[in-house]
Amino acid sequence: MNIILDIQQKLSTQFIEYFDMKLVNDGYTMNPDFGDGSMKMIEFPSKLEFYHFKKCNYKVPIYMKTVNPINTDWFVFHINLSNIKQTKFIEGNTIEFHKHLPIGVIIYGPGIEIETNFEPNKEVEVVSFRFHKSFLQFYFDEEIRIEDKVSYEDLDYQLEELLRLALLNMNSKISCHKYVLEFLTLFINKLKRRKSKEKKLNLHTDDIKSLFIASSYLRNPSAKKLPFIQELATIANMSQSKFKSSFKQLFGTSPKQFHHKIRMEYAKGELVAKRKTPTDLSFEFGYSHPSNFTSAFKKYFNALPSSYN
Repeated sequence: MNIILDIQQKLSTQFIEYFDMKLVNDGYTMNPDFGDGSMKMIEFPSKLEFYHFKKCNYKVPIYMKTVNPINTDWFVFHINLSNIKQTKFIEGNTIEFHKHLPIGVIIYGPGIEIETNFEPNKEVEVVSFRFHKSFLQFYFDEEIRIEDKVSYEDLDYQLEELLRLALLNMNSKISCHKYVLEFLTLFINKLKRRKSKEKKLNLHTDDIKSLFIASSYLRNPSAKKLPFIQELATIANMSQSKFKSSFKQLFGTSPKQFHHKIRMEYAKGELVAKRKTPTDLSFEFGYSHPSNFTSAFKKYFNALPSSYN
């Protein structure tokens, strides 16, 4: 099944047509011939749309091309919430897209074409924010200019928690709007800092993109063995010395510390949600004893894991 999504048009209208979706209660459910997916959308003031494409397993292969014209006034923040990474093809580059990678959020800018293949019986769950440039002008004193065809950001713990609260409150537009605006404010301010930082760096745009790709190999919190610096440098197509200095410039920390931060924030999220115990996390991370995980957690957060569980 081939799908072409135009970001200048409402995503809901296009999905309803392609997947023969029917209104059920307060959301849309796709024709079971295509899969078991459903979609919920809230349209907020100032031309902002919030989409949740709930967990779905397609029954047929899906080829999806997402396009945004060069002269666009519309943009999309796209987040993969499933436990399965998506492979996207962007201008000859292959991008691995997953919430536990630095490429946790893809920003669809002007003149972009992104291709994605969805295999049958593999979990898909995504959230998208579609908004007009007037939304940025209305809510932010300084206009945020999204000039790049595609940009990437990581979905840190604080952002993921606000997104979770927005999804939990989709039946209450006021509460949902509150969390959506908090999420977007935090995210856009983070994006501004990143853009400002990148301008100060003596790094080529291609180097920055390569560093994001290399850092994705450090983003799996459960990885018990990390790539060597030489391996990461090769992925980024840099010498070891350039990679280490460039990585610290861009992310403000060493690769090892970057991975440790990912682990600790992931652990806190699992404890707060009561999905895992400190002992579970200790085993998952490969610590020799739960007390070693407890010590690392306390040193990072200045609090014991039990205070969140």
